Parts: sequence; structure tokens; C-alpha cells
Amino acid sequence: MRVLILGGTGSVGSAVVGELLTRGHAATILCRSDSSADRARELGAAVLHGSISTPADWVERLSEADAVIHLATGFGPDAGDVDRSLLNAIFAHAASRTAAQTSEASGDKLRLIYTGGLWLFGSCSAAPDSRTPYNAPSSWQWATDGCLRVLSHPDLYGMVIHPANVTDEESGVPPLLLTDASASGRIRIPIPEEATWPLVRRDHLARLYAEVLEHAQAGTAYFGVSEAAVPQAELVRRTARATGLPPEVAVVPIAVWQTQYGEWSIGYSLSQKGTPTAHS
Repeated sequence: MRVLILGGTGSVGSAVVGELLTRGHAATILCRSDSSADRARELGAAVLHGSISTPADWVERLSEADAVIHLATGFGPDAGDVDRSLLNAIFAHAASRTAAQTSEASGDKLRLIYTGGLWLFGSCSAAPDSRTPYNAPSSWQWATDGCLRVLSHPDLYGMVIHPANVTDEESGVPPLLLTDASASGRIRIPIPEEATWPLVRRDHLARLYAEVLEHAQAGTAYFGVSEAAVPQAELVRRTARATGLPPEVAVVPIAVWQTQYGEWSIGYSLSQKGTPTAHS
């Protein structure tokens, strides 16, 4: 398939691009800067210059794509507005594409994989599933709206993936924990040590995106989880190994992280569980 990846040069996006190329798909990355374009070419992908905040500049190029994987967000206060505008542009293109179809042979709808997240289900002592209602923090409510719109849009072959907290393959720790520890010189968490986070390895998640692209039915959502419920105390131990810092921990209010990193980081205050995805 010809796949356009939004957010394709990021940590998860680059892993997804590598997985798609390994499987023989043609990958194009939306790039808003020369450095991003250079990174895309290093990954082996083609480049489409543009930004998710100005989709009118490039949305007509979707006629050259079979699928879009949406992994991009700005994490700023306007993230919801940017995402709604982006989806509106994609939906309008999909509608015109459907209207232009004249035969069953040319009638394949644009595939769109939208990224939600386990955070959209709030704190939960049991793993969410397809019947669990959304309960997102206010700063992530826009993403629940995006999920619902994508899954129900009649002119799209829409699918959603809900990743757990993403980790790399080596440390097994969400990057913000490592970044914060390196910056502050100590290990800090915004939630009690007995609280748990579901985690997903980046390479496992990349394989899930590829499998959903190739095999999923329209209107379906999937959960990306490698470890169901990792206690904060274990994450502290992993962070200490990765950074060389003492394994003592300071529990700080989530408001500290929100002030430092943005409102979006409220998701790290949630204690959750997940059901591990089968990974081949």
C-alpha cells in the first residue's frame, strides 16, 4: 500500500515507517522542516512537505495514497483545534474521493488509522475493552472526539489504535521519566508508587500499526499493550538502571509536570491496567 504517515519522524513514527518498509509498503512522511525531511529520507521514506496545522496545503496529495496513519500531535494548548481541522480536511477529501468513484474496482475508501490512547479511558482498575466508555481528562477530550469521528465516518475505512505508555526496547521506561530524571537529577513520579501503568514497547506498537493496516476491519479499535500493569516502584528501578541515579523516588503533584511539560501530561497521573496484545 501507499501510506502517508503523519508524525513519521518521531520515536513511534520512525518505528512504524521501518515496519511498513520491511513489509513492502511505500511510505511517505509529512515533513514541516528540512531536518524532518532529511530524517525521512534516512528512514527510506518519500517526503511530502507540509504541516498538520495547514492541511489545505497538501490534502489533495491524498489522492496518491491508499492509507494515512495519524501519529502527530502538537501537545500545545491548540492541539484539539489543530486535530479537528486536520480531520475535517481529510474527511472532505474522503467524501470527494467517494463521490468520484464510478466502479467497484476503483471504489476502495481511504484507510485512516487514528491514534487514541489508553489515557482516554481514565484511571481504571480493570483493563478497558471495546465496550468501555471513554473517560478522558479534559485536556485529552478532543482525542476521544477524534476517535468517534474516525470510526463512524461513512467515507473512510477508519480504525483506531489506543497505545499504552510507550517505552523503548532497552530501558522499558516511558521517555518522559528519563527526561525528567536527567533534568532534575533525581527520579520523580507524579503518582503513588503502588499505582500502575500499562506499557507498550515501541517495536511491538509498530507491528500493531502494520497489522491493523493490513488486516483490520473498518470501524474497529485496538489496544497496544506489552505489559499489563507495571508498578511505579518497578519503573523507579528501571529508571535508576537507565540513568545511574539512586533508586530513591520523589512523588510530586501532577501539577508540577503539567507546569513543566504541558497540560497533556496529566495522563501520567492515571493508574491503569491493560490487556497485553499478542505480538508475533
